[in-house]
Amino acid sequence: MLAGIGRRFLAFCGRFGGHFRQRTRTVETAAQQYVQGLIQAETKNMERMEEAVPDADHQVLQHMLSESAWSERAVLDQIAQEASQRLGNDEDTSLTIDESGVPKKGHHSVGVARQWCGQIGKVDNGQMGVFAALNRGSDATLIDERLFLPKNWTDDDRRCQAAGIPKAHRGFQRKADLALAMIRHARQQRIGFAWVGFDGFYGSDPGLLRALDADGEIFVGDVHKDQHISLVNPEPVVPPPTTSRGWPPIALQPQTPALRVDH
Repeated sequence: MLAGIGRRFLAFCGRFGGHFRQRTRTVETAAQQYVQGLIQAETKNMERMEEAVPDADHQVLQHMLSESAWSERAVLDQIAQEASQRLGNDEDTSLTIDESGVPKKGHHSVGVARQWCGQIGKVDNGQMGVFAALNRGSDATLIDERLFLPKNWTDDDRRCQAAGIPKAHRGFQRKADLALAMIRHARQQRIGFAWVGFDGFYGSDPGLLRALDADGEIFVGDVHKDQHISLVNPEPVVPPPTTSRGWPPIALQPQTPALRVDH
C-alpha cells in the first residue's frame, strides 16, 4: 500500500515537473521535496522539512521557493484546469471567493501589516490573501490566489523594490478588485463553474456586483443586515454650496433616501 501511495505521489509531482525545468537548469527535485515536506513535516518551515525529507537541504528549498525562475501562474493554471476536469461543468459547480489572513511578525515580508486576521480573530501583524475555490457539492479545492498589498506598501516604492515586488504588481488593488481579476481569469481559462459565491464583505461592494452583472455572471452573495440599498435610482448629484465660506461641496449626494436591508 505504501509503495502504491509513493508511486501516486511521484506521478502527481511529475505532472507539474515541466513548470520547474528550464533549458539549462531545473529545480524539479527541490519542488518535489518541498511538497513532501509539506506533507511530512509537522512544522512547515525549511529547517523542519530538511529533517523530514531524505537528501533535502533547507537552503536549496528556500532558493527554489524564493529565487528560482519558475512560474507560479503556470502551476496555478494547471491546478485550475485539472480541478475543472473533476469538479467543473455542472449546474452545481461554483467558484467561491474568500480571504484569509496569516499571522506574521516583522515588517519585511511582502504585504505584512496590521490588519484583520481571521485565524486569530483580531487585528494583528500579518499577511492577507484573497482566494478562489472550485466547489461541487461537498468537494472543493483552491484554484487561484492573490496577495493583498495594503496602501502603506503600494505607496512606498522603495519598500516594494527591496521586497522584490515586480513593478507591474505595485499598484494598489482592493480585495474586491483581486476577486474580480480571479473570476475573470477563471472564465478566460474556461473553468467550468456555473455561479460565483462570496460573503457579505464582497456582497457589500457595489462596484464588484455591477462588474459581475455586466459580465453576465450568476452570483450569490451574503448581505449584511445594516447594508443600505436604494429601491429606485438615487441619481446622485453634487449639491450647491450653502455658504460662501470654505471649499464648495465635491461629494455626490443621493436624491432619494436609502433603506437598511432588514427594514
